[in-house]
Amino acid sequence: MVSPLALLREDARSPVEEHWALLNGVRLWDVGVERIVEITGPDAFEFTNRLTCRDLTKCAVGQGSTS
Repeated sequence: MVSPLALLREDARSPVEEHWALLNGVRLWDVGVERIVEITGPDAFEFTNRLTCRDLTKCAVGQGSTS
């Protein structure tokens, strides 16, 4: 799934170029639509860990992470 917020810079020629620009430069984007969610239940951690490319096993309980 691709977020509609994942927009390329106006001068970017490809997603790969945008990736390297993010790693090596500075990028500003609107985070006003981001929301905090709470996922509960017996399998909440396993489910959440599968939703993101980040390794959430390294996060403490109550610690947030952006993905």
